[in-house]
Amino acid sequence: MGKRLGLLAGLLLILIIMIVEVTQQDEMEHWFADTPFKQGSVAERQNPSKEVLASRTGVHLGQIIDKSEDEVIQTYGEPERKDPSSYGYEWWIYPINNHSYLQVGLEDGEVVTFYYSGDELKDSVFNEGVTYERLSSELDFESTIEVDNDMGTFEFRLTEDDLRARPLVPYGDNWLQLYFDIHTGELSTVRMLTTDLLLKQKPYSITYRGTLPEIEPLSAEKWKAIEAGEEKQIFHLTNLIRDKHGLEPYKWNEEVRDIAYKHSLDMEINDYFDHVSPTYGKLDARFITGQVPFKTAGENIALGYVDGAAAVEGWLNSEGHRVNLLHEEFTELGVGVYEKSFTQNFLTPPN
Repeated sequence: MGKRLGLLAGLLLILIIMIVEVTQQDEMEHWFADTPFKQGSVAERQNPSKEVLASRTGVHLGQIIDKSEDEVIQTYGEPERKDPSSYGYEWWIYPINNHSYLQVGLEDGEVVTFYYSGDELKDSVFNEGVTYERLSSELDFESTIEVDNDMGTFEFRLTEDDLRARPLVPYGDNWLQLYFDIHTGELSTVRMLTTDLLLKQKPYSITYRGTLPEIEPLSAEKWKAIEAGEEKQIFHLTNLIRDKHGLEPYKWNEEVRDIAYKHSLDMEINDYFDHVSPTYGKLDARFITGQVPFKTAGENIALGYVDGAAAVEGWLNSEGHRVNLLHEEFTELGVGVYEKSFTQNFLTPPN
């Protein structure tokens, strides 16, 4: 009798486990089947015409900030597209050529920031030898930066990692963030921004006396437009990095993008940061449930960066994430952004 009761209890336990597993699988399939978050496909990169390229004569650091919309158009032509940001300005996107890329941020008809990667900087500081060794010596990178304005006194403190990867230096009335590839010592990208925007973004540890600028709350609809733009920016910047290293560009995969987006969303709403979802499992399980066949797959995740461009720089300087950016076997990429959560999923399709 005791043996029968034990056997019955064992069978009952197995049945309960099977029910739980089936329920979890149904939840995963429902999660991946329900796609209200699609934001439209990212077309493969299209090179601008020769006429447009001829009108873009490099990036002059001192000749962008404070310029009007008309002046930007006179210098660079109409942008490829316009993406909203989470800080009130609008990004104008300019692929200058196959090796150079520019984002110009405009607010109230005036440039308040720009982000540039490439070899066409027109400034005496960057004329030659744009390495960390030379620029750190010439520009005197500091770990403590004090900012004073009519709103108060603010002090940014940069860690050793900050100083190596993204030092901050004054440039006239504005500020330069210099992003370096710490593995090669070369300058990767340059971001210039106004004092007001620097205080809004707070990209480093900060202490202050006074009042920080306010950031306008964003609606769900606005966030979706921002996320869609940042997904495209991350994709483009990743391929720019691959071009610098002599690698073929990734192809966009919309189905992979959906899986990446849902992981970013899952991390945000369930308050965790990991490649393994407590609910939906590892990457391979998410690919299988999403019915995306693959030979090999990889993933980069980031959290809390000021935007997608900054997240890419972080991945470039993280050894494990860098491997995925520069992987020779991966051929396809999907990027999913949910607010300040960023996910890249890489794929090698089956033969």
